[in-house]
Amino acid sequence: MRSGAKITGRRAQRLRYRLLPTVLLAAAILVVPAVLYAWGRSSSSFAVREITVTGAERTSAGALIRHLRTSFVGGNLFTVAEAEVAEALASFPYVARVDVDRDFPSTLRVAVVEHQPVANVLATGGWYVVADDGYVVFRMGRDGTPAAVGTAATASAAPEPSISPSPAVSAAGAPGKSTGTQGLTSERRERLKVGPPRAAPRLPRFAVPGALTPGSYLRDPRTRAIFSALDALPAELQHRVGVVDASPEGQVSLRLAPRLEVVWGGGDRARAKAIALRTVLARYAAEGVSCTFVDVTIPDRVLARPILK
Repeated sequence: MRSGAKITGRRAQRLRYRLLPTVLLAAAILVVPAVLYAWGRSSSSFAVREITVTGAERTSAGALIRHLRTSFVGGNLFTVAEAEVAEALASFPYVARVDVDRDFPSTLRVAVVEHQPVANVLATGGWYVVADDGYVVFRMGRDGTPAAVGTAATASAAPEPSISPSPAVSAAGAPGKSTGTQGLTSERRERLKVGPPRAAPRLPRFAVPGALTPGSYLRDPRTRAIFSALDALPAELQHRVGVVDASPEGQVSLRLAPRLEVVWGGGDRARAKAIALRTVLARYAAEGVSCTFVDVTIPDRVLARPILK
């Protein structure tokens, strides 16, 4: 019995010896990074000396770097948080979010993701730039530059504008379909036709009733219908879009330069509508005739003017 106990004891001792390196390795994996992190947070060896910015297209990267340098140069690279960088850049309206990377020992790398502007929107108080997700980026000043900006705080707190129905008038001016521009005063209708100041980005434009708040969102059905039509429009035509309109029911019409009205209709069969529009305009171009009106509401039965012989 004593011999068996001795053998069992030896086996247990050998097992402990085998486990010891594993335990020590696990302790090292857990403890060493924590020690290094604690040392790094207090060491002047990791002070921020250089800042780089990538991804900025609508905002000057140099301006972003200069702004960040005032807040972070000299600080500890370990302690820089993405939330702090985002807060520091909140005054730049096109900056949607940031990704922070630390290039040790002393470089802070910031990747900027910007809002993608898709429309100029006329509301009470002036012109606004709105992004492709409905985010109200900023209100334009007299020179087209931002006059007011939103922040992460206002983006979550600001109410979403409501879109009230307009009188029933068709896109061609006859009774039938309700559109958003029919409720505008003659002054606002002229402002919508002319567009925002020249310094502003030249984008498709539409009007909404009431005021907008930078940092809020336009997500009403009418706006969604407009954005859906703009997204589906053939790429070669998108830069020609001027005034866009939609009824509360989502029936969209677009005016393209130089003199073309497109009745898009609802959001169904968007790809078929895009193909039909491109095909019709190509046929008119081949005939040497300028097309002034196309209705692709039913893409299988397109209506166009003038009528080709």
